[in-house]
Amino acid sequence: MSRPRQLAEPTPPPLDPAFQDPTRLRIMTMLCALEEGDEITERRLLELLGLAAEELQEELRTLREAGCVTTAEGTRGRIRGTWIGTTRSGRADFRTYVRTLEAHLVAGDGP
Repeated sequence: MSRPRQLAEPTPPPLDPAFQDPTRLRIMTMLCALEEGDEITERRLLELLGLAAEELQEELRTLREAGCVTTAEGTRGRIRGTWIGTTRSGRADFRTYVRTLEAHLVAGDGP
């Protein structure tokens, strides 16, 4: 008697390189914890993440070029600074990244 054939699990899609850097992953996790449409100052994000200003600016540039975040100088209420938020597509891409990462972990093949 032959054994039933097991179907192979489909291979998860590749991970988005925009989020693979650990610092960018931390930035997007922090930004996506905000309500959609909310922004945070660069200064506050630096404090929360414990990064050097140059490092944050470099990673934000990469995320901005990927269309994931927006940055704007300005005043909100009485607070002046550089305001950082996610784009709608950036949030969607990040959710997809997290689901894909989970699929890789479940499949046992790591990212």
